[in-house]
Amino acid sequence: MATKEALVSEWLRGNAGTGYRLLPQEASDKPCVTTRVDKVLPSDGVNVGRGTVETSVPSESEQDIVQFMSRIFYSEEGRTNRVSVKVIRIGRLQGSCSVNCRTQDGSAKAGAKYHHHESRLRFHEGESVKSFEVELIDDDNFDTTLDFHCHMEKPENCAIQGDMSVSKVLIFDNDLFPSSEFEPYLQNINYVEEGTLHTIGFKLLWAFIRFTFLHVPSIWWKSIVAIFLAQLGNAYYLMTIYLKVYLVDVCLNVKDESTMERLLVPGNRGLTAALLGLAWVMPNFILVAADHFEMSVLEMGFHIRQHLRVNLFRKYLNYTRHSRARVPIQDLKTSMMEDIPTLTRDGYLITFEILKKVCKVIFVAYYLLQKHPRSGIPLAIYPTLMLLWLGSRYKRRLWLLKKNGDGVSDTQGWLLHAEDSFELVNDYDSRNAIVGKFQKVLQDQRKLVMALKSFSFWSGIVIPWITVIATGFYIATAGKLVTEGELSLGSFLATINLYKDLGDRFLGICADFEALSEVIDPLSVLTVQFNLETDLPQRMAAHEEHERYMLQYLSENKPPSLQSVAESAYDSIPILMKDVVLRNRHNRDESRSTISATTPQGSLVYVSGKSGSGKTSLLSMITRDGLPETGQVLLPPHLRVVHVSSMPSFVKSMGLYANIVFGVHPSPDYTVYANPDRVGRILKRLSLHQSWLYDAILEESEDHVPHLSLEEEETEYEEDHYLGSHEEEEPEELPEEAPWYEKMSRSEAKRLHLARAFIANPEVMVLHNPLGDLDENLAQDVAQMLRDFVDHRGLELDDKAFPWHRRRRRTAFFSANDVFGEFKTLADVTCSLGDQSEVVSFETCAKTESKPGWWNCA
Repeated sequence: MATKEALVSEWLRGNAGTGYRLLPQEASDKPCVTTRVDKVLPSDGVNVGRGTVETSVPSESEQDIVQFMSRIFYSEEGRTNRVSVKVIRIGRLQGSCSVNCRTQDGSAKAGAKYHHHESRLRFHEGESVKSFEVELIDDDNFDTTLDFHCHMEKPENCAIQGDMSVSKVLIFDNDLFPSSEFEPYLQNINYVEEGTLHTIGFKLLWAFIRFTFLHVPSIWWKSIVAIFLAQLGNAYYLMTIYLKVYLVDVCLNVKDESTMERLLVPGNRGLTAALLGLAWVMPNFILVAADHFEMSVLEMGFHIRQHLRVNLFRKYLNYTRHSRARVPIQDLKTSMMEDIPTLTRDGYLITFEILKKVCKVIFVAYYLLQKHPRSGIPLAIYPTLMLLWLGSRYKRRLWLLKKNGDGVSDTQGWLLHAEDSFELVNDYDSRNAIVGKFQKVLQDQRKLVMALKSFSFWSGIVIPWITVIATGFYIATAGKLVTEGELSLGSFLATINLYKDLGDRFLGICADFEALSEVIDPLSVLTVQFNLETDLPQRMAAHEEHERYMLQYLSENKPPSLQSVAESAYDSIPILMKDVVLRNRHNRDESRSTISATTPQGSLVYVSGKSGSGKTSLLSMITRDGLPETGQVLLPPHLRVVHVSSMPSFVKSMGLYANIVFGVHPSPDYTVYANPDRVGRILKRLSLHQSWLYDAILEESEDHVPHLSLEEEETEYEEDHYLGSHEEEEPEELPEEAPWYEKMSRSEAKRLHLARAFIANPEVMVLHNPLGDLDENLAQDVAQMLRDFVDHRGLELDDKAFPWHRRRRRTAFFSANDVFGEFKTLADVTCSLGDQSEVVSFETCAKTESKPGWWNCA
């Protein structure tokens, strides 16, 4: 009978059907030279490049590695017409080599946002940097930041680094939503209030309709088809009017013998009536087929909602901190689940209903004016009164809708805050007080709800009263015409029915226009959210700085005389901090000291200091998201930097194993390739051998691997098989069906958080207090793992599949409280921070010549 470990191992070794694949590493004593041109080297043992390999033979001499200079390149629409994608060559630089480079669509499509590019890039002897340019297409359509991919393949006389064989190009769009014509109103977007946009509400709405029609994929032709299908119903409606008049005036008019000649079947009223019935029924089959086609094939609502939601989510993830503070999570949720569906339904799709009803009114007007011209007077009265009524109450309605929406947002905010602060409320026994405040919020909202209901009531009675008066006036004036023989009875009765139907149509049009006015508020909210500032300009500027820094360093510094894949010129480029001002809670005045620090790649840097001394600020500046307000932080752009926060975080909508390999660089189709043996070794080193963890992985496998059966199996759990015997914090007992993230103790969550970073295997790791929440033995294990990560250029890699000299240097920065000062002996460089935003000391620990390190404080 299989053990849990064996079942999990079976699943980890590549069962298909999941959102990620796990491939074992190749076993080889020497680097491989492929005999086919699409061979890609494993990426430091983490990812395995895709492609078919027929044969590979051991290489007697070390081949150079070719890769993209960065995993991400940036461009701005309208700023330049092209983006330069740089490729670097690592190794001896002897002889020539070449690779093929091509683009592939991502969210940006070739022909719409950029021009497809494919070329052969050749490095001549001594050349280490080459580039190719991709031409961009500047348009006036709003897009959030889109991307396309650049692929490297078909190497000749070189090898391609697996995880750097694909790079992403981000296109920063400078157009505004829904149109750039509103730039004067959105210039200072951080200070624009949604209410100020109500004054241009219908202009915004018209721009949104144009945006949806022209820019949302496939909507333009679907809209045209929908308009055509809607007129089929109107044509049938006009036909039924004439059928009813013919039925009364001809088919059923038995007193007039002259009508016998006008029957469809001369002399046979019964058969003629049967044909009329058939003509009444048969077109409905066509109308049902048209409705089904519109529902199943066109389905514009889904595509519009998806387009807006994906773009808003993409925009939100690129927000600056100030923009995220402007859009709390409950507002984002409201926009996603309420505002966007409302805007789609009542801001775009409703226009087809209005057009259908207006066209029906036109058909009615045609009939009325043809049969009785004076009966068309209400056709002018209806729209005039309706527009006057709506216009006079427009601003009041918007104000009530906005206040009601704010009340709903406040209610949701209270619920979210109550969840976040439940422990605090419980500890201080303040449940009743919080309930009382929540009740007050609901009471205040009730007043606004009743005001809106009263407003809607009086708005809804105008058109019905106009209909009643118009119908009564027609009966009084046209009845005499029937008795005098000037108007047929059928036309008289049909006209009365048309007046009622006309009133219903105008009532529907009025309701639709009110619905259109209601979407002004959510459209204003979405306009602000879509146009808030993102951090992409800062990231793009930082990336350009990093590129210039690397190229300048290479031009000014002589490369190693014995340059190789293991010790290349790129590995000698240090991580530089220059004149950076450190913030902390103790000192915020202008006299703060500046920090200048130079850290060689391949160093373990330990930052110590009391709580509040600025450790987090210092480490955050090293990541590309923590750009300093003053000074510079410069890193070679080919280094991947991973930030590991002190508090564990997980994507709860994903499974446990998907979270563990979350940091592994995915392929363009978002498939993750990881080495299961390496993942298991890292988990074992962190003493993650609890049975619930394997149960969670097995549950994940049950969801994705149907043939894996676990019914009523009694499995023996061999705990002694795993390393470590640390005492574990006992988690609160939870029911068996509890999700995996609720079964973790604090220590387990912390170690899984760290395991994910080690598995991702970045070139630079920045860890905030990685030893917190761990007992002394576990803290020592983690510290040693950091040391091994740097020394072995990655943790738990397969030396045969990817030997040490084929790996890039690894660098790690970590902080800890003073209580863990003993761990500084493991570091290459230590930095001690004081209370007054100054560096107390920099120490370079005992090093070999291959591990220099120096920090300076100005």
